[in-house]
Amino acid sequence: MLYVSYSNNTGVFNNNASGNSKNGITLDTSSNTAIVNNTAYNNTNRGIYLSSSSNSNVSNNIICNSLGNGGIISATSINSYIFNNTITQNIDGIYVYANSVNTTILNNIVSNNMNNGIVVGDTASSTVNNTIAYNTAKNNTYQGIRLINTFNSIITNNTASNNKDNGIVLLTALNSTITNNTVSNNANGINLASSTTNVTNNNVSNNKGTGITLTSSSNSNITNNTVSNNTQNGIIVTGTGSSTLKNNTVSSNTLSGVRLENSDNYVNNNSIVNNGVGISIYAANNTLNYNRIYQNNLGLNNTGSNTNAMYNWWGSNNPNFTSLITGVVNYSPWLYMIITADPMSINKTEPFGYG
Repeated sequence: MLYVSYSNNTGVFNNNASGNSKNGITLDTSSNTAIVNNTAYNNTNRGIYLSSSSNSNVSNNIICNSLGNGGIISATSINSYIFNNTITQNIDGIYVYANSVNTTILNNIVSNNMNNGIVVGDTASSTVNNTIAYNTAKNNTYQGIRLINTFNSIITNNTASNNKDNGIVLLTALNSTITNNTVSNNANGINLASSTTNVTNNNVSNNKGTGITLTSSSNSNITNNTVSNNTQNGIIVTGTGSSTLKNNTVSSNTLSGVRLENSDNYVNNNSIVNNGVGISIYAANNTLNYNRIYQNNLGLNNTGSNTNAMYNWWGSNNPNFTSLITGVVNYSPWLYMIITADPMSINKTEPFGYG
């Protein structure tokens, strides 16, 4: 076991820290430390453990089969930089908790761990200012990436795939941004609970359950995402609080493209195409405007009240609303298509209809 304590400006390079009864490498109450190019296999507790340390660089390590807690663990640490590590077959892959601040988790491969791939936060304390970027979190038994009780987190450009639970899950995560991630072939894609989050420009597809789920996540914005080919629903909004869904492409989901189980949501400028049901509504005072809702088995199923579904395109200038909508809905006026020719006339001497 390698143990560094109360140290400054220390380098831990090119070691084999394997087969220990506790941790492979421990950094305790130290600053400006680099832990680079080490191998930590088959340690009983943790592979690499940062405790009450600052300005740590943990990079290019291989950590496997840490049985007690996880591969790389950071507790009560500040300015930790965890990047380019390969972390497999541990309890958790990376676990940051206990009031850690300013953690960057970058470009790691975190796979086949017995619990979660990447975990930030815990129920007893909070973590602040986290960046999780360009990681691959795959084939983990539970979540690919999990945040709990965090503030100011950015989750960007990650691939979360083939995890047996959620690809990305946020629990009581405030002021978070989830952007430009690929989330596919998980049990569920992105799951937010009691969190305030901007979810934008993600590709969420081919998950066995629902693509994006918001539960009691007030003032969250779901924008510019592609949500397709999920076995259950594309996007679900449930619990308390209202959210905005805008500029998303929601297609080829088996049940509903968008399912609203709570009130006062805004669904605007989305393309909702080729789902079992385009939009399903089970609550009051939802607003659906300027959407393209077409080629679904049913356009809108409404069992809620006071639904404003005006100014949508339904796939035709003269839609048959009796076959497109069930329930009482205010759908008029609706959008219709105008085609303008340029040029306005065709010269009869020019060939037409060939080529």
